[in-house]
Amino acid sequence: MTSPVLIAADIDTARLERLLARLPQGAPTVVRTQRVTAELREIQRRRGLVLVVGDEHDPRVKEQVSASGLARLLPDIGEREVRLAGPRPFRKYVRGALKRIRARSA
Repeated sequence: MTSPVLIAADIDTARLERLLARLPQGAPTVVRTQRVTAELREIQRRRGLVLVVGDEHDPRVKEQVSASGLARLLPDIGEREVRLAGPRPFRKYVRGALKRIRARSA
């Protein structure tokens, strides 16, 4: 497996910072959020976060964390160790996307 990737949703910036501290510098991180704060922009500047902004039910937002959206964003995601953080429905949705990605590459 290549370097880890963090995919998170609806977590506060303090928790995000703790999770990022466990990852190597430069590890890809995708964060879905309903609103962008100054703190989040600062973390984005320092760590290169990919922010997916919008309501969890917005089809455009869901597409970005779907199998096709994640594969476009990180073409090698099927080979990465993926760490998930956020509400159970979000984690379940992303796990399903990852299964589809890995099934395609098997």
